[in-house]
Amino acid sequence: MPQIEMVKKLSVKKVIGAKPKFDDEDQKTKDVMQVVGVASGMKTGTSDNGDWTALTGNFAAVNLETGEQFRSGVCFIPDVALDPIVGQLNQGVTAVEFGWTISIKRDENAATGYVYTARPLIEADENDPLEQLVSHLDTAPALEDKSEDKATGKTTRSRATSK
Repeated sequence: MPQIEMVKKLSVKKVIGAKPKFDDEDQKTKDVMQVVGVASGMKTGTSDNGDWTALTGNFAAVNLETGEQFRSGVCFIPDVALDPIVGQLNQGVTAVEFGWTISIKRDENAATGYVYTARPLIEADENDPLEQLVSHLDTAPALEDKSEDKATGKTTRSRATSK
């Protein structure tokens, strides 16, 4: 069984040991860590780097490069993963279970050269009001059929969807 390190707080920097970096200049995205937990509250404050929000509860993370595992009662995660959890806590949910794969995606417009992205590790609850709304979206890409009218030589287009 891998060694689990208890730490004061989880963060991308703590889990991967430094600022995330791409393996080579052609790499577009890189998974850096996975984090799971049960958030039961949050703390906020201000530091030299600006305002911050940390989740409180029970959390675990793994460095996807080394396999190192960490546990903590405080969790700092990128806003892309944090904001949906904070939203639920602000609506009075007493405990939010979550799981994310945190990645970096190359973005030359960002000061760091990348932005964080997150993919869920846990399937959404079908009773979740947002999931019920999402089920109404047509998520299949529209298929465009281009055909040429042989008599006129003009190209006609029609759109087909999955519904």
